[in-house]
Amino acid sequence: MTPDVLDRMMRQIVPFRMTVESVDSTWKLGQNKPEAVRLAAADHVASSVGQDRAALADLMRAPPDPAR
Repeated sequence: MTPDVLDRMMRQIVPFRMTVESVDSTWKLGQNKPEAVRLAAADHVASSVGQDRAALADLMRAPPDPAR
């Protein structure tokens, strides 16, 4: 990057402060796929190596109720 390009880019950076008032989340463990696909993916996750994979697979098999 040339100094001229850097100078132009730096003029476009505007500092700001933001206050987070709430955080909303969504469970996307099924990715809006049919149940058979979701369960097959859960089986694949459960058979892979890594910490907490079994817990993730369980959540994929029975996602939390979004109304709760």
